Amino acid sequence: MGKYTTIFWDLDRTIWDFNKNSHETLKELFEVHQLEARGIKSFEKFYRRYLKVNNYLWYLYNHNKINKVDLRSVRFRDTLKAFDIEDEELALTLSDEYITQCPKKGVLVDGALEIIQGCQTKGYKQVILTNGFEETQKVKMKHADLNQYFDMMISSELVDCQKPYAPIFDYALEHMNVKAEEVVMIGDSWESDIVGAKNMDIDQIYYNPGKENMSFEPTHNIQHLSALKEILL
Repeated sequence: MGKYTTIFWDLDRTIWDFNKNSHETLKELFEVHQLEARGIKSFEKFYRRYLKVNNYLWYLYNHNKINKVDLRSVRFRDTLKAFDIEDEELALTLSDEYITQCPKKGVLVDGALEIIQGCQTKGYKQVILTNGFEETQKVKMKHADLNQYFDMMISSELVDCQKPYAPIFDYALEHMNVKAEEVVMIGDSWESDIVGAKNMDIDQIYYNPGKENMSFEPTHNIQHLSALKEILL
């Protein structure tokens, strides 16, 4: 097994394919609610605007500038406003249906399941460490049939602290009864996962399919999860 006994995994975009699952859900909502007939010329225009709004709101949330309710209530309202649609009821309906339907999608990042299964067989303790909302992440884990592979799921909402800040990592180390040097963190977010882990003296595996720029050299930098075979298995 080597130096590590425990793996901290990010969930969204590292294991659970957020982009594909979200895209599919939004496309369904666009069609069901006939948004083209409301004046939005194409799904792709709607999708690009939603991404811009949503990413900005998540940035604010991760820096404690807005709360969960604000994030969920504003993202569809502001997306629709960009197309001159002022319909609060529609915005709330889209939000409710998105929150209900998207987490039930089960597409995983290519190679994720094989690696997770291999790590379980190898004897690693595996933990989900996520900035996502507690109830939403539980639905994702259930519908993607992931619970069987993990000892614990720790959300920022549970701990009232988000990655990259120390308390969520301290909580995970304490509850798994492990030392930082026994752990490796795998994630796609440079700031939340990699900087956060490094600040705790936890080794890092940066899942970096887009080959993003880095401000320091992480313990490992990979473009596909299959590279984890050589590192962990």
